[in-house]
Amino acid sequence: MKKYILPIISTIFLIISIIINIKPEEYNTVKTNTKSIKNYTESTKEEVKESIKEELPKGESVFLVEQTQVKKEQETIPETEDNQEEYYNEQVEEPLSNTETVTSNDDDISKENTKEEKETVSLNGIYKIKSATKYLNLENNDTWIIIPNEDNTTYSIKTIKENNYLTPSTIKVSLEENDELKGQWLIEKKDNYYLIKSKENNKCLSLSENYTKVKKCNNELEEQKLEIISQNISNLENKKYKIKTYLKNKELSLSNDKLILADSNSNKENIWYLNNINYLEYEIINSTNKLKIINNDLSISEEQNSWNLILNSDNTYKISKNNLCITDELNQEECNNNDNQKFIFEEYNDKLFYKGIDISSYQGNIDWEKLKSSEVEFVIIRAGYGDNWTSQDDKKFIDNVSNCEKYDIPYGIYLYSYATKIEGPSDINIDSESVNSEIAHVLRILDDLNSLGYSPNIKTKVFYDIEDNSTIYLGKEQLTNMADTFCTKIEENGYMFCFLWDCWGLAAAAVLLLLLRRHRRKQHRRLSRQQRPRRKNRQN
Repeated sequence: MKKYILPIISTIFLIISIIINIKPEEYNTVKTNTKSIKNYTESTKEEVKESIKEELPKGESVFLVEQTQVKKEQETIPETEDNQEEYYNEQVEEPLSNTETVTSNDDDISKENTKEEKETVSLNGIYKIKSATKYLNLENNDTWIIIPNEDNTTYSIKTIKENNYLTPSTIKVSLEENDELKGQWLIEKKDNYYLIKSKENNKCLSLSENYTKVKKCNNELEEQKLEIISQNISNLENKKYKIKTYLKNKELSLSNDKLILADSNSNKENIWYLNNINYLEYEIINSTNKLKIINNDLSISEEQNSWNLILNSDNTYKISKNNLCITDELNQEECNNNDNQKFIFEEYNDKLFYKGIDISSYQGNIDWEKLKSSEVEFVIIRAGYGDNWTSQDDKKFIDNVSNCEKYDIPYGIYLYSYATKIEGPSDINIDSESVNSEIAHVLRILDDLNSLGYSPNIKTKVFYDIEDNSTIYLGKEQLTNMADTFCTKIEENGYMFCFLWDCWGLAAAAVLLLLLRRHRRKQHRRLSRQQRPRRKNRQN
């Protein structure tokens, strides 16, 4: 019986093979092919393709591709434009065919090596966000608070006014009040731009002239290459100010309810009150009026209106709204770093009298802490006396300036005059007894301050001390001409000019009144500050 068992088993196996149409010699091949497909990630892509080509029956790989294509043809394409965009975005994200899924570890490593490395992003503050053609502006919000979340990975982007969150949906972006919506964005830093991605669907914020929405990220799209511009927070308080143009040294003023530029004066039309609303935003109020934009023109209205005051590195400010800045021509243009968009906010005080002292080397070593805590509100420091001699510089001048800046005490400087004429050589260390030499003396000392890192600026007042008995005999007309020459040259170099005289000299007091009248007349005829040479190192 045993001798028949082996032939019977062989016959049964042959019958089964005929029924399923698989040749016995192909059994091992099918088994090997199945194993190869299941474990294709353990081989290289080329090896698997060759294995499929040699081992599978002809046409099977073609059948797999055709099957995928037929499936796609049977899908229904949406009719609406937004839904079509979503549909095509989803299609791009799917594999094109089954054969595309056959990849190797080597190929994955290659792709990882070609990925662009992400730079560390550190954002926390107030910013504007723009593409090459458009600022991010939703519901009149064009300045944004960007805050990192506790996970140090995602960011919240909020409005300044209502603290609403910038929130992405499938395509659109909107402003929402719900605090649960914070942390909706991933921000990646590239070489010279940012990508802002939705955490929900990994799509990128896109800003074009026609829309603001999220789309599938594409490094070729300029509308997704965003610039995030930091906005320095203003340190201006709710006080009265004079608002001066940086280049022209004119002041914002009102005339018949129209905004104009005027010479400096203490009229109420030149005085503005700031009312801080939030962060960068202020109301700029003159009496009961506020600045308002109408048809890209500046006019006056009692309706509530706010402006962004952007602090520049030189302590001047840009006055902007909707990314347009006021210029010294009283028009508006796209904000940039040009000097014609810079304004100086000089705090105005109704107080008429201030208590100050003049100091020089004669006072010796001053107790500055005691001076700071006293009722003294300012000091005037002697820079020197007479002609442009280094030996006539005040020996304590630099030390006194240093301590004024250290203890934040307002200061001006003065030169004690011995001049008897206007014209004369101004070279250093030459006897001249001229106004020209004394002007050179003051400017040399101010240059020294700049070179040593101190900050004399357009607010620094320069006093001319005409009180010596050797000059009084010159008479009113000569003294007037000398003082006016000194005044003009000092102002042309960017400093504010004042007078100082001895209370003993009634003649000097009379001269002062004449000088003030004459100087005010000349101010109206003088060239604008923009046409004058300005000091290179002048800070504002």
